[in-house]
Amino acid sequence: DVLGYLSMIINLIILFTYSNQVGERTEDPELFGSVSLAETLLIVLGIIAFILLFIITFFYFAHSIPQVIREFQIEREFQKRKMKEQSNINQLTIIGDQFNDLKTIFEMLKKIATNLITIAYLTGLVTTMLGIVEHPFYYTFLLAYFIARRRALMNVLQAIIKPGYALLQTVLLMFM
Repeated sequence: DVLGYLSMIINLIILFTYSNQVGERTEDPELFGSVSLAETLLIVLGIIAFILLFIITFFYFAHSIPQVIREFQIEREFQKRKMKEQSNINQLTIIGDQFNDLKTIFEMLKKIATNLITIAYLTGLVTTMLGIVEHPFYYTFLLAYFIARRRALMNVLQAIIKPGYALLQTVLLMFM
């Protein structure tokens, strides 16, 4: 929850530091009349957010990767028993086992890399780093973490997304 509240604070600071600018918001942010205060505050809070998100991501990987490996080991043992029942072990089977082990490793990596939570955490790390290095507007992606951690906000988001086609038709009907 600390990261969620920190992301809200960072985005509120961004909102107030860029609020007096007109047009493109490419100029330096200003907080209480000081550009350096706003930049320093955003960088320090961004580094804290990055460290918190890195710790959360590390513990997520420490928990999920062994679980994925266990699932694949169980599946692999089942496949080996099935192969032993179906045929005798020969040289071709040993080569096939080595190929299957390599295939299993790639399947595990694919399962880990295509997991939505993994993608969200890695995207959060990248965008937070871009917020520190490039521009503070990248911190807005931290709000996705804040929304994902709140059940009520997720329910609101799902209430908009699920009937999305009907809402789109309503909007189109409004303009006709």
